[in-house]
Amino acid sequence: MRWWGVGRGYFRNVVAIVLFVLLGGTLVALLWLRDALRPLMIASEKQRVPLQERVFRHSEITPAHPTLGDVVVFAAICDSCIDALRSEHDNHDTSCERAELLRRRVERRLATELNRYGWSIERFWFYRDVALTLYRDSIPPPLLWVARCLQPYAERRGNAELDSALYQAADVMLRGRIWWLQLGFAQPQPPRSDTALPVEGG
Repeated sequence: MRWWGVGRGYFRNVVAIVLFVLLGGTLVALLWLRDALRPLMIASEKQRVPLQERVFRHSEITPAHPTLGDVVVFAAICDSCIDALRSEHDNHDTSCERAELLRRRVERRLATELNRYGWSIERFWFYRDVALTLYRDSIPPPLLWVARCLQPYAERRGNAELDSALYQAADVMLRGRIWWLQLGFAQPQPPRSDTALPVEGG
């Protein structure tokens, strides 16, 4: 009986420890699930949400050097975002409200593409800076009015160095694909009130 009593107490201790570990593991799993599903929940909301909160991968070590494979993916992301802009057929409305709607449309498509390719926003911003450093693109004249409403991206000279072969390949792939970046469609926007934007005709 004494042996059974000691064993019973030992068994209770083991069960308590196991249940505590299971409880802690369940809590960690629920926190992970919440973080994983947050981009999907945010994407379904109508309110304005920063781009980085719509992307699954919230953090990533910034690449030290560009690679050709990543440049190919970046070019594909650019094409998809440009397609989102081309789907807008109204060429007569040049108001700032429409510029903001276009920016939000591109942000939604961009978040979708980044989640599709498994990119973090930090990796995208790295290649955005590389692209704007390598090649000064030209904004299509029909969209110059957007620059009056949105803050165009201020070009920064990055520290990335590319060998000649990668430079030539990147120049060909990115030519004509980064004007939407210069218009500020993928630029982090400062917080502002929900008051109506001023209307500017063109």
